Amino acid sequence: MGAELPEKIGSFKIISELGSGAMGTIYHAMHGTLDRPVALKILPPEFSRNPEYIARFLREARTVAALKHENVVQVYDAGEDNGKYFIAMELVDGSNLEQYLEEKKQLGEKEVLELLLQAAKGLAAAHARGLVHRDIKPENLLLGKDGILRVVDFGLVMESGSTTQLTATGACLGTPMYMSPEQADGTPADARTDIYSLGACFYRIFTGQPPFSAATVMNLLFKHKFHAPADPRTLRPALSQDASNLILHMMAKKREDRPQTALAVVEMIEGLRQGKPIAAPPPFVADGPETIMSTANGATMIAPQTAPAAASVAPAPAAKKRLMFAAAALLVLFALVSIAFAKFRHSDSDIQNLIAQGDAALASGDYSTAADKYRNASAARPANAELKLKLEGSEKALKFDGLMQAAEALESKGQFEAASVQYAEAAGLESGTKAKERLERIHASLAQKDSLSTSQKEGEREQLLKQADAEKLKSNFDAAAELYSRAAALSDASMKSFLLDAATECRRQDYLNGAMAAETLKNFVRAEEYYRKALALKNDPLIAEKLRQLQSRNQETVAIAPASSRQDAPVPVQDGKPIANSQQPAANVPARDNSAAAVKKVDDLVAQQHEDDAAALLNSELAINPDSLNLKSCRAALEQLQAGGRIYSELDNISDAAVERVIEAADIDGDEAIKDHKQNLKNLRTRFTENSHKSRPAFLSHSYALVQTLRNDAHGDASDLAAELTATAKAVENRAARASDEGISIKAPFGIRLGSGGSKKAGKYMKLCEDIRGYAEKTKALQDK
Repeated sequence: MGAELPEKIGSFKIISELGSGAMGTIYHAMHGTLDRPVALKILPPEFSRNPEYIARFLREARTVAALKHENVVQVYDAGEDNGKYFIAMELVDGSNLEQYLEEKKQLGEKEVLELLLQAAKGLAAAHARGLVHRDIKPENLLLGKDGILRVVDFGLVMESGSTTQLTATGACLGTPMYMSPEQADGTPADARTDIYSLGACFYRIFTGQPPFSAATVMNLLFKHKFHAPADPRTLRPALSQDASNLILHMMAKKREDRPQTALAVVEMIEGLRQGKPIAAPPPFVADGPETIMSTANGATMIAPQTAPAAASVAPAPAAKKRLMFAAAALLVLFALVSIAFAKFRHSDSDIQNLIAQGDAALASGDYSTAADKYRNASAARPANAELKLKLEGSEKALKFDGLMQAAEALESKGQFEAASVQYAEAAGLESGTKAKERLERIHASLAQKDSLSTSQKEGEREQLLKQADAEKLKSNFDAAAELYSRAAALSDASMKSFLLDAATECRRQDYLNGAMAAETLKNFVRAEEYYRKALALKNDPLIAEKLRQLQSRNQETVAIAPASSRQDAPVPVQDGKPIANSQQPAANVPARDNSAAAVKKVDDLVAQQHEDDAAALLNSELAINPDSLNLKSCRAALEQLQAGGRIYSELDNISDAAVERVIEAADIDGDEAIKDHKQNLKNLRTRFTENSHKSRPAFLSHSYALVQTLRNDAHGDASDLAAELTATAKAVENRAARASDEGISIKAPFGIRLGSGGSKKAGKYMKLCEDIRGYAEKTKALQDK
């Protein structure tokens, strides 16, 4: 370990270096309190000094941390310590595929297809979250000794809808040996980019050689762009044609010719296992008239293709007549079309008028109108370079203005971290310093606030963890579970997940101890109840068998005790109040505290999703035992559970209805911006479903503090949906304005009026826009519930 490296980063003690690369150095480390081994990546200084990167890094680290799949390396934590930013990940005991191939020399086809299947499943899980890896290579595919392959190193990961880049515009990201054609161009990546790189990786795994090699990076990128890879069977004849076709499908030059999702790759491999053949991919034909040529010194150049030689065989007379007739017909049709176009195309004066209107709108700060005018003019004069620059400038100004407005709105609500993300994106678009200055101001405020709040939270969390460890050593697992849950409420998403696991395990151990104690006392019914609760927290075959034996025994020996011998006889209630009768204890006899039994009954009802019945039971018990802290805590947590459930139920209804409206808007013209918003809404809807399922397990494990936290998360989800719906409505409104301009009709000869029906289309867009805005207002109202 180098002298410049501190022995500790945050809560992690560094043990040894595992490797390094352009995106950082990775160390074997241990969490100081939890004694958990991790792979700790420390980012290079050049990234740690870039506020735009840091803002996106922290946001996307949280997204990756929420991704839990056996074929993706789990991210536990991410943060900063004395200016050093880090990511703590699952430490995999094994090797990457490059090392594995070097050790084995050659892998069997069946084994390679199994590895490819696992990698595709991991990518499918990431893509479902809207994440694109962008640097798939054998070194980033780890094969553990447990036989599970995991995708690792999301160092270049990018949300599919994100516009923020890690490098300057036009720079390419990835590893050239496995880089897709679109990455070689510097164009935006998507899920199909990962599929190409995965295909290139497994071309190497199947054949022992990469698909392309060259003396320079530029030549290698040109080959990815313009050269078809050799059939893998030419390098490994024993390979099946189906496996070869699969790889060539994945490495298709055009994105639309590849499998469109990683899930499609999974289905192809599973179909192959069932004997379904994979057809040959479409033949590769380079776009355009260029030919790639290599010079003697290894440089690459593009030369125009020469026209093919004319055919030497003359057509037959009959065929010649048909050709002449067809040519004449085409000539007449071309003339008619040319005349019509000449009559109805925009005149130069119309174009100049649109440009003048755009200039005026731009000068007044109406960037939306300016972009629409320039766009309409550019459609009629696509070759006008100056007009293209005006359009790009207005769209950039429009985007900057939107980001600044969104950031200011978030800042006014005190959502400083979210505002900093918007300001960071805006800073990347401006030539001035307005966004940069606001970003620096927010960072300073956040740093001051976070330094205080973080240190307070960490101090309180560390104290809770010490107490939890002490209780655990004394076998007070119930108390330890509650302390771990309270510590989880003070942690971020990744650490929270780990601490909740610790709390659940303590709760399970407490149930097992209770079961064994009940068996010792021959109380087999109570033992069965404890084993059932332990099994609900973790599927354990031994416990399942023990529970089965007890259930069988209890069914054989169950007997009903006389009513006079029962200690837990229910108290009759009506309207939530006990009914006075001769069987009730006298007024001067204190009621016995049955809170533990009542809470267990409540747990059973909540597990069956009967929250209203559980609430009625708690009210009845509290009427008898109004001072029971156990019952009060349970009722408060149940109220939070119900409130969060109502919010998520309404969010589901609103997002479902909104997605239907956005699909309608996207289907009118296939507008790309609206399609992006449609995908964003679908991603949010998926997140809501996942988050809504977290509260019930937290309640059943008696992690009541976490139930409150999850209810607060529901408010945050409502805020995110409201912001997305507002942005979506704006995009639909902008499209309505463009449709209105496109609908200007032109008077043709014979009194006919030609037009695109744009006014009618604009009306459809505006109706959908109003609906979406209505959903946004409903969602905003949920933030106060």
